[in-house]
Amino acid sequence: MSATGSDVPASPPTDVTASVLPPPSVPTSAGVPAQLGELAVLDAALDDAGTLILEPALSLFAAGYAPVPRITAAAQPLIDGGPALRTILANLGQLADDQLAAVSRVVDQPGVALADVASGGSPLLQAAGQHVTTAMSSFVQSQDRALPDDVRITLVELPYDNGDGTRNFSDAASFATALPFTQSPDVAFDECRIRINATAPLDAVAGTADPAFISAIAQETFHCLQFGLVPAGAGVPQWVMEGAAAFAGEDVAGGSRLSAAWWERWIAQPERPLDRRTYDAAGFFFLLRDLADPYAFADAFLTDPSPSSIRRRLEQTPLFDRWGTQYAMEPTWGPTYTVVGDGAPTVPAPQQTMALSVDGPRVAAAGLTATTELSASAYRFAVPGDVLVVTAGPADRGGLRFLDGTEHPLAEATQAFCLNPQGCACPGVPPESSTATAVASTEVFIGVGPSSGGGPELAARSLGQWCNEVLVPAPADGALDECLSRQWVSTGYVVPQTAGVLQETTGGAGALLQLRPDLEAVVSMDDTTPVVVTATDATGAVTTTTLEYRGRGTGTWSAENGVIDVAGVDTASFTVRVSIETLAAGPLADDKIAATDVRLAGYASLLGTGRYACSPVEMTLTHVTPSIGGEAGFAFAPA
Repeated sequence: MSATGSDVPASPPTDVTASVLPPPSVPTSAGVPAQLGELAVLDAALDDAGTLILEPALSLFAAGYAPVPRITAAAQPLIDGGPALRTILANLGQLADDQLAAVSRVVDQPGVALADVASGGSPLLQAAGQHVTTAMSSFVQSQDRALPDDVRITLVELPYDNGDGTRNFSDAASFATALPFTQSPDVAFDECRIRINATAPLDAVAGTADPAFISAIAQETFHCLQFGLVPAGAGVPQWVMEGAAAFAGEDVAGGSRLSAAWWERWIAQPERPLDRRTYDAAGFFFLLRDLADPYAFADAFLTDPSPSSIRRRLEQTPLFDRWGTQYAMEPTWGPTYTVVGDGAPTVPAPQQTMALSVDGPRVAAAGLTATTELSASAYRFAVPGDVLVVTAGPADRGGLRFLDGTEHPLAEATQAFCLNPQGCACPGVPPESSTATAVASTEVFIGVGPSSGGGPELAARSLGQWCNEVLVPAPADGALDECLSRQWVSTGYVVPQTAGVLQETTGGAGALLQLRPDLEAVVSMDDTTPVVVTATDATGAVTTTTLEYRGRGTGTWSAENGVIDVAGVDTASFTVRVSIETLAAGPLADDKIAATDVRLAGYASLLGTGRYACSPVEMTLTHVTPSIGGEAGFAFAPA
């Protein structure tokens, strides 16, 4: 085989000047321990884009087929050597003459035209030809395209081992390999040669009707169609090249033992990003089969496999909501909660737990899906407290399901679920106005699909805290409680109590809050004395938190039924300096927090919506902030 011979690999580089390749300088499978599965071997040879490039491909070739001058063989060969062979054929012009000769000895056996196999081939070759014809007919119908008219399929039956130190297949377990060739450098691709292993490991009972054999032949036939769009699959990530073909093969065969390892990883590693998958990306295409047209998308991703392409093409389909929820692995819940695909085993999917504390901080349920990665995360755990609050944006995809059957998509934004058997009615609020969906179970499953948002956040709340946070609407504009209509000066700071912790609080005096009858509000915190909270826990550890409030501005106020809203104040000058230190370790933090910083929600504020209690001689104001534990506030006296 050479650039001037009759068998020229598809799309050879225009510059065919031979160059001597040094030993591989990019990560290859050479460092992969023996006995690792085929997926791990191929993983180790991929670049950051998920593609196989020449140097690691040569290393894999040397491990499975024949020695290559100046190339160190990988520690373990691939079972299906197709990815390595096709990468090499796409880059022949970069090989030195002796390296080219080594490759040629393996791949340079001519094939027999598919139409001639039926009358002139061995029983194995005839069976393979029938499977190729059946698969191609199916793919042409599914993809609404065929091979170009000037492209022919040929088959050649070869032994696994040539007896001279070279092999025709990377592993004895390989069934077949499809390679692209051309008769002329001016034609990108005019022959798809499918090499059939003469000693293929067929099922003894099924023979050439073995589903694994059918799947493998169909997989290689699908590669022929892929070559029609991208000769040799040059530059295509392996999740597209091999994942789509693996899906197509199993789709034609109806499932086989061939996909057992692929399914195992698709199920066992939900957070593995799509672009770091290979054959196991068949699970992605099977997921598509239930929701859209996987063959059309397989074609689209051949030429544009970027994450933005995937999101753009699939954002409006149910795929991203379905992706994470399939990892519930609960068939009785319906197909949404089950990994479905030909040959899919029933191995359980990993499900993470989540440690929520009652009235504690929000916890993200996102894993890698909170990044730009296309993957999924699954959680199952018991929720403490009375109410589960789930905060998500439209870009957060997936769903949640309680064991009682209550389920909601995550994209429905903020949702609350009542876990208390006695209900979640708040004091002074009609029970029917509760916005928490009652559930009869505290155990919840959450499947997060690929998210272009930050991922959903969860919080467990006591009923009292939830009522304070969520069910306190701002009073109507113009509402006036005359008890508040005066000038107040703060006398101290109020902190929420924590079980098992002794707290002492000083400072917080001097803040001015003028609430005028015309509903104008004047706020000044510049003279507020520093708040010092000393907390001693059950072990005797002492933590001191110091808060220094500053800022002044003018806005409006309204108040009724114990709720006040101070609005329209320019927050530019409002800050809280937070200093935290422990007796044992010294200073832990010292930071000035702006009024617009979400961290400010953990401390009291005179701006926004809050609860109040008022008498002619005193007033308390506790700030209300959704999904933040505890109520902190100020005590006031008339100025």
